Amino acid sequence: MKKKKTQKKVLSKGLSESYGELSRLTEEKLVNLFIRIIVSKTLKELYEKGDKISKVQSDWTE
Repeated sequence: MKKKKTQKKVLSKGLSESYGELSRLTEEKLVNLFIRIIVSKTLKELYEKGDKISKVQSDWTE
């Protein structure tokens, strides 16, 4: 009887650790996704502003 309880505790602990690891990986992937979205958006805005500045500067030289 003690052996079964011990086995259940070990199994429960293993499942809990696996779930915790899965949860941590999911959160890490979500954070990385947010970072990619923010960086992409920022770079896009900087690129668009850079194009406007280049256009204005080329108008000045004409």
